[in-house]
Amino acid sequence: MLLAEIHGKHCQEARQKEDYLTSAVFGHLRFVLDGCFWQALLTRALSLDSVSLETALLKQGFVLDTLDLTSTRFWPWLGQDQPDVVLHFCNQQKSELAVVIEAKLWSGKSDFGERDQLLRYLRAADRYFGGAETFRPLIYLTAQSGLEDVRDSLDQPMARDLRARQRIFLLEWQDIHEVADTMRGIRPLLAETADFLEAVGQIRFRSFRTPAGPLNGTFYRAEYFADIEKYNGGRFYAD
Repeated sequence: MLLAEIHGKHCQEARQKEDYLTSAVFGHLRFVLDGCFWQALLTRALSLDSVSLETALLKQGFVLDTLDLTSTRFWPWLGQDQPDVVLHFCNQQKSELAVVIEAKLWSGKSDFGERDQLLRYLRAADRYFGGAETFRPLIYLTAQSGLEDVRDSLDQPMARDLRARQRIFLLEWQDIHEVADTMRGIRPLLAETADFLEAVGQIRFRSFRTPAGPLNGTFYRAEYFADIEKYNGGRFYAD
């Protein structure tokens, strides 16, 4: 899907499915093993208190630029729970770190209350990754702000026991695009990842291009409409 989209072979049905997006992006990123990219990306993952995951990991003794990505697991079964991705890192001291990612596109979390999806995944991480003192963060990756979902999770009674406020971090697909785009000169894989996310509309809108002059009685030209379509995730809406 990733290379097809870059080369204009679009599949509208696939680009609207979060599993395909997850597979395409992290299928590429699983080959980016050194910590430079991951440090830049995880710095953008923020808790509800605006603490970055990088800062939280530093407090646990993990320096991100010394971490190596050792494995990427897609849709692993952790008991009855199945998060989208688990990234496994190891530092020079051979300390291991597991980062659970729950990815969404246009939908929100699937369960609330006692079955809250994000809190279930925190419990699953506690059971399957590391001992009692191990830090096990969860990234809630969305196309739009996931603040309301996270606030709802943190309001649940079990959130305090899980230290959820210190362990759930928000990230957007657009963050991945921006970091990969900034580092595109380092690795072709990152250039392709950035190009793919742009092709499927997962970029932050910055500005319309300046129109060159009137066209058919208006002051808008084709590039203007292309920008609108890209901003709307490949969908153009006209009045």
